[in-house]
Amino acid sequence: MSRGEQLLKGTLIYAAGSFSARFLSVLMIPVLTRLLAPAEYGYYDLVLTAASVIIPFACLLVYDAEYRLLMDVRDERQKNQVFTNTLWVACSGLVVFSLLFWIYTWFRPMQYSTWIYVYILTSALNYVWLQAARGLGNPGTFAASGILTTLVVMISGFVLIYYFELKADALLIAAVVASLSSLVFLEAKLHLSRRLDFGLLSMLRVREILVYSVPLLPNALSWWLMAGASRYIINLNGGVYYNGIYAVTLKFPAVLSIVASVFQIAWQDSAIAEYRSADRNAYYSKVFRIYMTVILSVVLLAIPVTATSFRYLLGSQYAESYAYIPLLFLSSAFSIFALFYGTGYVSSRRTIGAFTTTLVAGCLNVSLGYALFSHVQLYGIVISSLISSLFLWLLRAVTMKSYFQIRVDWGLLVILLTLIGSFTGCYHFASRAVNLFLVPVGLGIGWYLNKDTTRHVFELSRKFLKLILRPEGAM
Repeated sequence: MSRGEQLLKGTLIYAAGSFSARFLSVLMIPVLTRLLAPAEYGYYDLVLTAASVIIPFACLLVYDAEYRLLMDVRDERQKNQVFTNTLWVACSGLVVFSLLFWIYTWFRPMQYSTWIYVYILTSALNYVWLQAARGLGNPGTFAASGILTTLVVMISGFVLIYYFELKADALLIAAVVASLSSLVFLEAKLHLSRRLDFGLLSMLRVREILVYSVPLLPNALSWWLMAGASRYIINLNGGVYYNGIYAVTLKFPAVLSIVASVFQIAWQDSAIAEYRSADRNAYYSKVFRIYMTVILSVVLLAIPVTATSFRYLLGSQYAESYAYIPLLFLSSAFSIFALFYGTGYVSSRRTIGAFTTTLVAGCLNVSLGYALFSHVQLYGIVISSLISSLFLWLLRAVTMKSYFQIRVDWGLLVILLTLIGSFTGCYHFASRAVNLFLVPVGLGIGWYLNKDTTRHVFELSRKFLKLILRPEGAM
């Protein structure tokens, strides 16, 4: 199988889980926005935003190092050693976090503190098991866990809100139950606990893990400044109501995240494997051109689809979010391009570059967002997100030239951005009928630009289906 087919294969496997999980999550939005007020959803989003930065620091991001090291080692004993030492460091960090958390809440009580604590704990352990599944070459199990987690959140969250009349705490409880369900599933499939051997604890291995993971922490903080700090700027200046509006608005660019996340996981595997290839630059350039075209084609189609379906997707109290969606689609696209380039830091193990570029862009995002919010409210946050995401991509494109060089098809990029600008104008000023007409137009443009990619995906999917449906024992 060629490396291109290998990348497509990995993408399709991860797509089965990630696409299904994220798509199901998006389907929950019409329900949640009709059952929860913006302030309630805004508080829940603030908790998740805080957890997204607390968990990496509590665990020192050792699960990312775990995945990378498991990709390199071949000996079973070494795999056991990597998993054992990763879990030991993660648990040690969680003990420290627990002490600090309860000291903090003693002096400053917070709503739902117990469920917040349990959520962070179970999520952190789930990350360790999930990355072990990836590193040990079990993408199917990794994908299935994502589907299970989302289904549990959906079902338990709906039951707790609708029948037990809970609010934000319902979503936290559902998230805890989902993390525990994922842990049980992963353990049942992979029996990772059998790999635990505390006789394999090694300071040399711990040092190797930390040397890789600790430099990623500033990068995680920087990404939080890019994506998460905006919530606290909004909360500080406008309150949890506006944060709820913004949090729901971000669910629409999640369509892009669905496409990007399934590719990015497979791309990271492929980029690491091909990093030392002689034709690396040509291969990376080819993949990026395809990736850029697919992502911007999805943006082009998503804008008129959103315009025609918005009224059916959200509760009326979230109607304000309509105005911000197109710019956030574009901001998300630029962030995805930056992530693509960021894989080079992982491949070369020079993760300090990921930190410096993201930190600069994150500081730009926070500064612009804070300065603009007082003048144009949520538009200020959206504009700062768009500018900082574009800046991050371009900055990485320049700084990554010492690791690899990607040739960007600037002509194609300008054409796609011009089309997106035209569709955005229709989104805001044209009738619903015009936007409805633009749906097949966008679909046709996307098909024309991606017809070769679509054909390859369908061909590979057909091969996989034949393998799946082949009778046992058939040759």
